[in-house]
Amino acid sequence: MGKYFSKEKNKTTKPCINSHEVFSRSYESKDDYNEGEHYIHIATRDIFKVNFSSDIQNVLLNPNTKILDVGCGFGFWLTEMASDFPKPSYFGIDILPIYPKSTFPNNITFQQHDILKRLPFEDNSFDFIHIQFLNFDITELQWETIVFQELARILKPGGWLEFCEMEYGILNYGPLSKQFDLTMINYLRTRNVNPQIILRSHSILKSIPSFSSSHIHHKRRKFPVGSYKNQLEELCAKNTKHQVKSLLKGQIGKDMNVKKGDVDSITDKIVKEFETNKSYFYIHRIYVQKH
Repeated sequence: MGKYFSKEKNKTTKPCINSHEVFSRSYESKDDYNEGEHYIHIATRDIFKVNFSSDIQNVLLNPNTKILDVGCGFGFWLTEMASDFPKPSYFGIDILPIYPKSTFPNNITFQQHDILKRLPFEDNSFDFIHIQFLNFDITELQWETIVFQELARILKPGGWLEFCEMEYGILNYGPLSKQFDLTMINYLRTRNVNPQIILRSHSILKSIPSFSSSHIHHKRRKFPVGSYKNQLEELCAKNTKHQVKSLLKGQIGKDMNVKKGDVDSITDKIVKEFETNKSYFYIHRIYVQKH
């Protein structure tokens, strides 16, 4: 997602710089960034065994169904869904025009738009809204006062909202990977990003009238960051190396006093600690039906 600035009044707090800003500046090419996002998509799908958890099997068979992916990025989730369930109409929005311009199913419409501005859709438009891995893009206050409110507005009564996000904070680490993790957490917090906003999602959703009496479903899974067991963890480890190297080439590396020429060696040491200590973080899916 694009460049967002916090609305908090604390002038000493730095503006929120989002994940596209944090990661894409440091990747050597757009294709490299594309590959990293693809790793995350595949790993998340395989961890949960499916691309969604909401009870939408019936609506996926209806040609009048409309599905929205917020922060669609390169469109991996959308293109898989449109291929597996071709009857609905699919829409993807992202603040950056990195979604495909060609060679995608004809039942997908991509649009460039900022989630922090009023979305270009009428009230009660969508049967299912999917939003995934936007935590680093959005401040805690913006989640509370803009994002969930706006998604509730455009979701149909009876429709489902599904929110997939990491609970950032690595578990089981070594000394260098601990320094990396704490530096990342501090970096996010100084920009008003709550790295564990997913743990507040229940209370935020319950504060919205159209979800206040709804049952909130919740699944939590481990997301391994080291390769120490199977093919899924091999994939997660590849993604981890992409992300760590990207961050060390950017602001996180500066905050850790990592010299440019040492990025590769420090990355290898951190990844090795992840493997040795069987490191992981938690990933959550929250899904709720609008009443």
